Amino acid sequence: MKFSADRKLLAASIASAASVAVVKTGVPVLSQVRIDAVEEGNVVRVTATNLEVTLVDEVEAQVKKSGSILVRAGLLADVLREMDGDSVEVVMDAKKRVRVKSGESSMETSGLDVEVFPDTPVAGSDAVKPASIPLGKFLALVRFSLPVVAHKTSSFDLEAGRFLVRDGKMRLLATDGHRISIAEEPVEKVKRGLDYMLSLKGMRAVDGEASGEVSVGSSDARATHVSFRTGSRVVWSRRPEVEFPDCDSAVERAVGVDKERTTVVVKRGVLESALKRIALVSSTGTYNAIVKLPDKSNKTVGIDLANADLGEATEVVGLESEQRGPSIALETSVHYLLESMQSLSGYHEVRLSWGPSGVVVITPAGDKQHERLVLVAGMKR
Repeated sequence: MKFSADRKLLAASIASAASVAVVKTGVPVLSQVRIDAVEEGNVVRVTATNLEVTLVDEVEAQVKKSGSILVRAGLLADVLREMDGDSVEVVMDAKKRVRVKSGESSMETSGLDVEVFPDTPVAGSDAVKPASIPLGKFLALVRFSLPVVAHKTSSFDLEAGRFLVRDGKMRLLATDGHRISIAEEPVEKVKRGLDYMLSLKGMRAVDGEASGEVSVGSSDARATHVSFRTGSRVVWSRRPEVEFPDCDSAVERAVGVDKERTTVVVKRGVLESALKRIALVSSTGTYNAIVKLPDKSNKTVGIDLANADLGEATEVVGLESEQRGPSIALETSVHYLLESMQSLSGYHEVRLSWGPSGVVVITPAGDKQHERLVLVAGMKR
């Protein structure tokens, strides 16, 4: 195998593949990226999979000899990123040694036979006509929902999200069992309804011009995978055979329990900064913070946290509007609240409401077109 390509384009493709590949795994082949150089068409095909998500991308190249090889994804991504030449040459010898050269830099590593690589969904095998949705809006939903999904879990439904398109709206729901996020964007031009479960972490590999579109389809008549296509890139997400939690009903039940909820509006950036300082004392996140509203005349939100090992911290955040509802204190995870503030980074003010049930509902203040909601479980103090 021998080819040359634009280094930055190949580096971007390999970096996306590395984000899908598994770094630490008992199945070493899942940490590899498959590279197929095809003389016909002068293209290099890049493939990576973690069995839940598969990425297939194509990069234009000058292919002098066709061939296929597996290379460690993280290593190749790092090497290509640090090289400084405009173009890169990749050569594989008969012993499956791969040499990468760009400018005055070169690196050589051993590769693996592609026969050990898992079977992946076949590009171009959509069973039904795909639906095109605005890429920028889709990625905005993914970025908002990512902090909520479980980072370490053996349950796929808690690291996945439910993606729906219906009635002129695109929605993404996610939960880790402690939090729920619901994000919504208007998409009037999409006529066909969609309802898929998909890996939110894998959706980070979906890329392209924010003003463009992503084509959403399925792999076969049984729709075992959902495909997201942007340009030459296809990201496949396996559809699990499990039922996603009913987030809407959970929100309705949690909010409905509290007949009189306390509601305040604060500056998001100010609250985020306060939570960051509090989080320093929280250490690993095993300590909860006490969020409290002293009284209406005080017009502040107080945040207290005590750690037997690191000490205590207190923050006071002023309100941007009159407090509605009774004074109340609530114990909840400071890290959950901080991640919620970070997911709402595009908004100046946020609205917090909670009641005796201990459930905190966080939404942007003043944005009625783009629904953003995070529900965080807590308990009354």
